Amino acid sequence: MAKVAPRSITVKLVVTIVLVSILLTVLSSLIQLYFLLRLETTEVESHIDFIHTTYMDSIARSVWTFDEALLESQLNSIQQLPDIELIELRTNLSDIYRKGRRISNDVIEKKFDVIFRGDREHNLGTLRVVASKHLAFERVKSEVGFTLLAESIKISCTALIILLIIHKLITIRLTRVSEYTASMSLEKLTHDSELYRNLTEPEDEISDVVVSLNQMRQSIKYSVATLNKAYDKLHESEQKFKSLVNNIPGAIYRCHYDKRRKMVFMSDAVMQITGHSKYEFLNQDLTVCRLLAEEHVENVNKEINRAVKESRSYRLEYKIFDANNNEKWLYDCGAGVKGVDNKVDYLDGVLFDITDKKLLEQSLQQFNEQLEIRVEKRTEELEHANQELTSAQSKLVESEKMASLGGMVAGIAHEINTPVGVGVTAVSHLITQTNDFFETLKEGKLTRSQFEHHHKMTKEGLDIISRNLSRVAALIKSFKMVAVDQSSQERRIFVLCDYLEDIVLTLKPKLKAYRHELIIKCPNNITIDSFPSAFYQIFSNLIMNSLSHGFETIEKGKMEIHVMDKEDTIEMTYIDNGVGMNEHTLKEVFNPFFTTSRHRGGSGLGMHIVYNLVSQILKGDITCESALNEGVKVKITFPLSH
Repeated sequence: MAKVAPRSITVKLVVTIVLVSILLTVLSSLIQLYFLLRLETTEVESHIDFIHTTYMDSIARSVWTFDEALLESQLNSIQQLPDIELIELRTNLSDIYRKGRRISNDVIEKKFDVIFRGDREHNLGTLRVVASKHLAFERVKSEVGFTLLAESIKISCTALIILLIIHKLITIRLTRVSEYTASMSLEKLTHDSELYRNLTEPEDEISDVVVSLNQMRQSIKYSVATLNKAYDKLHESEQKFKSLVNNIPGAIYRCHYDKRRKMVFMSDAVMQITGHSKYEFLNQDLTVCRLLAEEHVENVNKEINRAVKESRSYRLEYKIFDANNNEKWLYDCGAGVKGVDNKVDYLDGVLFDITDKKLLEQSLQQFNEQLEIRVEKRTEELEHANQELTSAQSKLVESEKMASLGGMVAGIAHEINTPVGVGVTAVSHLITQTNDFFETLKEGKLTRSQFEHHHKMTKEGLDIISRNLSRVAALIKSFKMVAVDQSSQERRIFVLCDYLEDIVLTLKPKLKAYRHELIIKCPNNITIDSFPSAFYQIFSNLIMNSLSHGFETIEKGKMEIHVMDKEDTIEMTYIDNGVGMNEHTLKEVFNPFFTTSRHRGGSGLGMHIVYNLVSQILKGDITCESALNEGVKVKITFPLSH
């Protein structure tokens, strides 16, 4: 059996049990003693009461009859009762009868009146009874002593048995657990075996402790392995952090957030930036504030304090003087770091050397100043060139208009030439016929048939002259209206359909040279207040583009002009079924000076003029849709009140 250590839990447990048992035994014995004393005292009092109830009448009769022998016998029998020390009878005749003597001080004493009951009650004297408590206490003491002895033996046996049981069930097992845990170490966790548990041992708290210890060992083993991995990763991370800090082109720092800004951490890169080693900052109270140029101190402190107050980062550029008293510019990016009291205790940041950048900015600023001067000069030259270009463009547009007007004049002249020639021929023929008629009349040879023939020929000639002169008048009227509108750019009210027909009429000399068809679909009730010259230029350019480009390889083409009145807007659509345009041409069609027939004298201003007339004069929109071999569709929309 394993030796019980003086400080073992078994000894402490047994001593505790014994002491508690003794305490409980003493307490129970005292309670028992108290109740036994009360019981004995009650029994003594009952003896005295027994004397009163049993002997008083007989004693009273003996005193009444003066039977002293009987009285002596009665007193002797009372004195023989248990615990009675003294019996004393005092009669009214002053006779005293006493049996026994008072031995102890702890007694119970009672007095009873001796009354004889005859025809009436006669008080014959007093009987005093003294009973001792000492004998009762001795009886109780001997009984309690025996009880204490028995309890002591029982406690000793119980303690021994408990000691053996605890030693067997607890001490031995706890000792094994203690020795196992004492032998455990973090270094031996991978080699130590688990704590053995005897299968014959009961399932109890200690077995649970054994299981928990084994589980704890496995958990500690796993945690140690995890911690080792974490330590390795931490070490690796620390090496990476050191490498990162050393490779960053700036100097990383941490300083106290106070007036001195004492450095807590500073990376090695500060040496390259300031010429001071990090140990000068950490050990010699050197701070960046002491290196600051005087003109930047106030602004730097103010900006850092404002950033901390607003809980944001700060970004500063300021000038310092390095260890060689050379000027250097730094870029400082940092933020406040709060401590446990939720107050900013530190400033973390990075310092970058931006001296080269500042020098470059200064050079760039000088270059920009010089560039601004050159730009201003170049702008003046460009403005002058632009004015000349605008003037040239305006002259080209006017030239284009005049060329169009000249072409129209030539066409109209050609168109007028035919009816005028026919009229002249008819007049000449009519003059000849008239001269012949009057010669015949003078000779008196005029017959009725000759007169009727002359009348018929005259009427036909006058009809021919009238028709051709009416045609000439219509051509001149249309030409005059269109020509004046094109040259004046005046606004007036006109019927759109009629004006479109006048435009077509002025272009008829050009259209006659081709077999193409031009159709106008326009309601007769559309009257607008606008600039008629704009419409002439728009549709003459569109028609001429179709003739010169769209129908270049087509003998018989078709052109259509559709007009729709949509309440507040007019929609005009020009369509031809010509060769169309590719994507590049369609994209550039409205750009000035863009043409696909520059080799034939094209200026590239036609569609640009159309675009400007629609957008600026008519305040409308123009779109063009086309694809190769699918013709052209130009849609023009403009408000009635433009």
